[in-house]
Amino acid sequence: MKLIINPKGGFSGDMFISGLISLGVSFEKMKGVLEYAGNLLGKAEIRGEKTDDDSQRVRIFLKSDRDYLKGEEAKRLIEKVFENFNIEEKYREFGRRILKILLDAEKKAHSENVFHSDHYTLHPIGKIRSDKKYKDKDAYIIEIFNKYALGLKEIIRFSHIFVITYLDQSFGYSLNVTPPWEKKGIKVGVFASRSPNRPNPIGLNKVELYGVEDNLLYTQPFDIFDNTPVIDIKPVVKDIDNYEDANKGWIESDEHLEFHKKGIPHRHDHEDSFLHEAQDIILDISGAVFGMQELGLDFDAILIHELSVGGGVVKFSHGILNVPAPATKNIIEKFNIPYKKGPIEKELCTPTGASILAALNLKFDKNYEINNIKSIGISRGGMDYTIPPLKLYVAD
Repeated sequence: MKLIINPKGGFSGDMFISGLISLGVSFEKMKGVLEYAGNLLGKAEIRGEKTDDDSQRVRIFLKSDRDYLKGEEAKRLIEKVFENFNIEEKYREFGRRILKILLDAEKKAHSENVFHSDHYTLHPIGKIRSDKKYKDKDAYIIEIFNKYALGLKEIIRFSHIFVITYLDQSFGYSLNVTPPWEKKGIKVGVFASRSPNRPNPIGLNKVELYGVEDNLLYTQPFDIFDNTPVIDIKPVVKDIDNYEDANKGWIESDEHLEFHKKGIPHRHDHEDSFLHEAQDIILDISGAVFGMQELGLDFDAILIHELSVGGGVVKFSHGILNVPAPATKNIIEKFNIPYKKGPIEKELCTPTGASILAALNLKFDKNYEINNIKSIGISRGGMDYTIPPLKLYVAD
C-alpha cells in the first residue's frame, strides 16, 4: 500500500499521527501507544477531536520536568516502545531513521551557532545556600536542581570551579561607576569594574570545591547573597586558566589541552546530541511507526505538492528564530524535499515533521495521478488556520 502526501497545509508529527488515524488507524489503539510513550517521560494525556472541516486532530498533553532529552536515552526509550507493541523490524528501522535524522539536524544547527538573537533566555540550574559547614570548615552549598544533577558527574575530580550566577538583587546600571574602594571619586566604565549593577548582572566567582554529595556542591565561602540563582558551573583547569592552586581534574590529554591553551577553535564531536523542546519526538515516532504498521504502508511515498513551511518567527529556548527553524531547514535541504515559504506567517513544518518526511523514500510528482484510492485522511495540528489541512491518501 502506497502513501501519497499533500503537505500544502504543512507537516508536523502530530499532524501525521492524526492523518494516520483519519486513514483508518484505531484512535484507541493509537492513544494507548502515545500514552505509553509519554509515560516514559512523565505523564501523558491524549485526546482526539474533529475540526469544523472534519479534519482529525490529536492533542497531546505531556507533563515532564525535563528541558531536554539526551540522544542515547531517546534511542533507548524508542526501543522500549517498539518492544512493548511488537513493532516489526522494518518499521523499527523507519523509526530509528526518523530519530537519527532529527538528532543529526539538531546537532548541526547548534554547531553552526545559528541561534542569533537580540534576546536570550537563561534558566537557573540551582541556587546558593550560604553559611553552612563541611567537615568543620565554613562552607557554602550550591544546590543544583535535580533535573540537572546528572551534569555533575566527575566534577569532584576538580579542585576549583567557576560559579556563574545571576545577580538578582542588583538594581539598574550606569555605564560609569565609582568603585567603592576608590577614595578619590574617580569614575570608571562599568566593564572596568566589579560592580554588580550591570547591563547583564552576571556574577563570576572562582572557588575551591570541598566536596560533592548528590546534587550539592560544597565550596569555600565567597561574595554572594543567599538564594542567588546559579546559571552555570564550569571547572577550573590549571593549564588552561593559569591558576597554580587548581588541578587538571579528569582531563588527561595534553594534546586536547593545547587546543584550549592556544585558543584553537575545535569541536567536541564525541558529545551526545540532545533534543531541546522536542521531547514529544518519542510520541511522534511511536505514533508514526505504529500507524504505518497498522495500515501496512510502504516507505516509498509520493509527494504531490511542495511542503509548506510557513513564515515569520518561532520562539525557542535560544531566542526568536526565523521560520523554517534551523533544524527543519537543515533536514529539508539535506534530503532535497521541495518546499515553499508561506502561505501564512506561522510555523507549519516542525523538525519532527521534516524528519518523518526525510525518513520516507519520497518521490516528488505534482502531476501524479492517484488511482485505486483505498482511503483518504485529512488532519490538522493544534491550531485552525485558514489554509488547507494535511491530506494523505492510501492507494494500491
